[in-house]
Amino acid sequence: MHIEAITEPRRFADLEPAWRDIYRSDPESHIFLSHAWLDTWFAMGSVRWVILAAAAEKGGDLLGFFPLRMRRPAGDAARPRLVPAGSSFADFTGFICRPEVESAVASAFGTALLRSGVGRADLTNLLLGDRRSAHFVAAISRGGARCIRRVCPGNGDGVDQSVAPYARLPSSWDDYANRQMSANSRQKARRFLRKLDGGGTLAVTHATAESLGRDVTILLRLWLATFADRKGGRAEQVATVIGRRLTAFHRAGLMDLCVLWQDGTPIAAHALYADPVKQTIHFAVGACDKSVQSPPPSFLLHCYSIRRAIAEGVRIYDFLRGNEPYKYSFADGERRLRNVTVDRPPEAVQAGRRTAEA
Repeated sequence: MHIEAITEPRRFADLEPAWRDIYRSDPESHIFLSHAWLDTWFAMGSVRWVILAAAAEKGGDLLGFFPLRMRRPAGDAARPRLVPAGSSFADFTGFICRPEVESAVASAFGTALLRSGVGRADLTNLLLGDRRSAHFVAAISRGGARCIRRVCPGNGDGVDQSVAPYARLPSSWDDYANRQMSANSRQKARRFLRKLDGGGTLAVTHATAESLGRDVTILLRLWLATFADRKGGRAEQVATVIGRRLTAFHRAGLMDLCVLWQDGTPIAAHALYADPVKQTIHFAVGACDKSVQSPPPSFLLHCYSIRRAIAEGVRIYDFLRGNEPYKYSFADGERRLRNVTVDRPPEAVQAGRRTAEA
């Protein structure tokens, strides 16, 4: 298996047709590994990224892609390390490949990490199936590196960030509500959706190019009212970063931002990634006015979004990382993420460099 390290933006752009084809064929691919998501992410800042591209032989058909970036921790003595390209904003990371060669590609990517000349890799939030993960880790271990599987860190609020709940969507909203929701939740959802559909005091709008700035501001204002105390002095800075990124992904056509209004006042706002290739909606970030009790704002906005997704043929409504209890009012499945640290002593790093240059 031949691995090429790609660092030039033009070369990355040229990969788009092959990337799209592999992405569509890979049952483990997700929006954070799509070419469009990564292209938008790379354009937002000076990320020192590298794409590992796998082929059966040099110049052969491409079989997989592993997007990474270099991070240098604070402190002159700290060693640079490889991390997933989307880390710090992507809920899921990993690599994509053609499913019929996943074992060979996973092993090749593990070996390529050892030959990268970087002593440490912190691979967080990996969404890899058991087979893919086993071959990847085994290749790293055979190369003499320490491969440590770590628990995903929490936020100090008891939420397990290694769990990603999701809802499998049937062909109709009624089927979903009858199967997944409790009798009380089902009754509440139908009652408030009828009010929303009635065109009275409740309405939902979707961000357009003209309203995007307003709608992002609404979401961030609601978010700060909910999370400012938890984030402390960093709250405004975090909100600014979230706003810039939501704006970029919406402009790239990857995100929907919907606002729930009551009597002309915004009471909830949700940002959702839309992946038509995988027929998946990912709930990215949301907030609501906690003083409003009727309707329950975020509950109603999730019901609205799930009903709309079903009508559009979406098969998965994904809540991304975190096992907050409210998600299980809607979700019927969950996935487990993996954190892997690859650590090598300096002498092994030098040996890897010589092997790569040979």
